[in-house]
Amino acid sequence: MNPVLSLIIPVYKTELYLAECLNSILKQDIRGVEIILVDDGSPDECPKICDRYAAEHSFIQVIHKENGGLSSARNSGLLVAKGKYVWFIDSDDYLLPTALSNVKKTLINNRNAEVFSSGLMRYYMDSQSCVPEKIPYGKLYGKRGEYLWDKCPQGATPRFICRRDFLLKNNLYFRVGLLHEDGEWGFRTLYLAQSIKILDEPIYVYRVRTSDSIMSSITIKSASDLVEGHKLLISFMETHVLKEDRKKYLLSIWTMLKMINIFCYPLFYTKEFNDFLTSNYSYIRHQALRLIKSDPLRIKSYFYLLHPYSQMKLLRIIGKCK
Repeated sequence: MNPVLSLIIPVYKTELYLAECLNSILKQDIRGVEIILVDDGSPDECPKICDRYAAEHSFIQVIHKENGGLSSARNSGLLVAKGKYVWFIDSDDYLLPTALSNVKKTLINNRNAEVFSSGLMRYYMDSQSCVPEKIPYGKLYGKRGEYLWDKCPQGATPRFICRRDFLLKNNLYFRVGLLHEDGEWGFRTLYLAQSIKILDEPIYVYRVRTSDSIMSSITIKSASDLVEGHKLLISFMETHVLKEDRKKYLLSIWTMLKMINIFCYPLFYTKEFNDFLTSNYSYIRHQALRLIKSDPLRIKSYFYLLHPYSQMKLLRIIGKCK
């Protein structure tokens, strides 16, 4: 009998956290659950840790592969998963004690839902504080795009549990080599889902690291891939998004371009960022104008008509006035 739920856990350079992640799962009711550990060519002790846990538990399997990045690892796990539902878990995070029982109960009570979402508990390692996310817990969205239009969280793939056949049918794989792949994958997935159920309470602890995570290593590739992700979502719109939904959809995916200022703020005034602007600013400006044309009251979009260096000056003036 196939499992109900497949937990797909990419593993790369997380030897300090991997055991905590796995133990947080194994302490729960794991009946009907399979665990797929995808060793993405990790150069540390992670491969040995994966093999040790697999040797001790028959429902754990390990895939050892050459390093291909997070998207490649998730895709590899999805291709071998047998569960009706799949849950992508990051190996440096962990589950709350009643997570699996809550998930399985919700799956049974919402058989028609294609995607399940949950609020995250964000664990900030610097302050050792855990902060729950604000989200409309328990809500059910029964129409395409409703979850996005209600401005519910899209990022952080581990917040979502998806029907495997829904992902495979719609070719919802992760883009290999793309940073911020969660956003690009999330917008496609959340638009196509006809029914999305938000769990009643948080189930997942998202570890916010400050020094050795992907998110802490901001480079020009972050900016370039946010633009690339937006372009991919525009292409997706042309083939999959209903015409009556496109105004709302464009507003939703605008987040990908807004994040450039947030992620790349430390890189302003560098030659690398100037080169990035030379190649991409006309596209960003065009997309801002597109939003304003569809909704002239989108005042915030006017901000992005400014050259980023002008934005910097304006932000400094606003900061001094506070």
